[in-house]
Amino acid sequence: MVCKVLSFINKHNMLNRGDSVVVALSGGADSMALLHILLSLKDELGISVCAAHVNHCLRGDESERDEAFVRQVCGRLGVVLHVLRADVAAESKRTGEGTEECGRRIRYEFFESVDGVSKIATAHTLSDDTETLLFNLARGSGLNGLCGIPPVRKRVIRPLITCTRSDVEEYCKENNINFVTDKTNFENDYNRNKIRNLVIPHLREINPSFETAVGRCVESLAEDEDCLTSFAAALAREAQTDKGFQASVLLAAHTAVRKRAINLILRERMNEKPQKCHIDLVDSILAKGGAVQTQKNVTATVKNGFLSFKSEREPLAAWVVGMDGEAIDFPYGKICLRKINSSELKLSQFFCKQVLANCLDCDRIDRKSFFRSRLEGDKITQPRGGCTKTLKKLFNEKCIPAEDRNGIVVLADDEGVLWVEGYGCDRRAMITDETQTVLMIGVERHDDINR
Repeated sequence: MVCKVLSFINKHNMLNRGDSVVVALSGGADSMALLHILLSLKDELGISVCAAHVNHCLRGDESERDEAFVRQVCGRLGVVLHVLRADVAAESKRTGEGTEECGRRIRYEFFESVDGVSKIATAHTLSDDTETLLFNLARGSGLNGLCGIPPVRKRVIRPLITCTRSDVEEYCKENNINFVTDKTNFENDYNRNKIRNLVIPHLREINPSFETAVGRCVESLAEDEDCLTSFAAALAREAQTDKGFQASVLLAAHTAVRKRAINLILRERMNEKPQKCHIDLVDSILAKGGAVQTQKNVTATVKNGFLSFKSEREPLAAWVVGMDGEAIDFPYGKICLRKINSSELKLSQFFCKQVLANCLDCDRIDRKSFFRSRLEGDKITQPRGGCTKTLKKLFNEKCIPAEDRNGIVVLADDEGVLWVEGYGCDRRAMITDETQTVLMIGVERHDDINR
């Protein structure tokens, strides 16, 4: 089995000389076998090995027993052990996640936090891979879900993924490796346990090497998925233009490639995995045009032959505040005011253009001036050239989303606009040779405001 694991590690370039490896150590047979195998190979591979254990505090005395066991084993083997005690039940209740989902998230966050660079070795086996495939098949998953557990995903490696659970238990027996057993694995309260304890035994009756057969199937499916995904990425790049994605280019591709391209496009815009129904909706409007809503209130539109996306967030609310003080709170951040003598501007080469654009003639600003959001019909006459434009036109030119426009700070008086954040001052407030006092305006925004 050690030779088999070594061959698999090399095949997938899992480890390089000098790598450090964190073994996800539960104390069960799989993780104990993985720890011993990597320790036996560390000199040959030129790696260092440590371990990490998460006590989920879900199984009472058993959870405490498992933690004590891995501490004792690592102490005897001279392996550095990192331990996290996490109240998964309380955390899942707080976040609304399922217990399994929450526990998995906590585990991987902990493993990744150990040092930020080490490879993370988990003890998933071919038996786990088989259970995953059957579980996804029962849910109606597509090809990607039938590819099972990947051998390598970023820093996570799975050296035992070609070994069955029987292989692992036999290895532990031959090498006198003790391990703990999670009694909940034999309970059929979870769907995965039902597959393991009820479904797979019947499939082994049809084919005693069922798991090995699944391994071959998964490897073949993964190759196909990788090929189709590469075609889809190339298609998305070919279709992309400044106006959006050319619908005709997408439609010319095979459905399997086209829908994968849409998947990639949606994933990039929403930063999360799109649902199949949304992929199908976008695909349905490529030929006829129209608009459909996807996740995160994003609308996909096909118009004039181009697929584009627009966020439909709630617009920021209108607001108004006075000019009192040097630090003025407004709904989306803070406005900072500073007055300086005009003589300081003689050193203007030390000020960047952006700072200078936010300098106004303080003496030309009425005490009754105020900061507010934009109003319909607002105009600004820019100092250079004397060109007058509406704020609406300026915002359109910079493609500022309509829902964000009330977040832009405007300084105004009864006559109209004096200064606009990002555009500078109106000609009425510009600095001249007669200016005595200069008002400098800065805006600090809350972290959750896009602009």
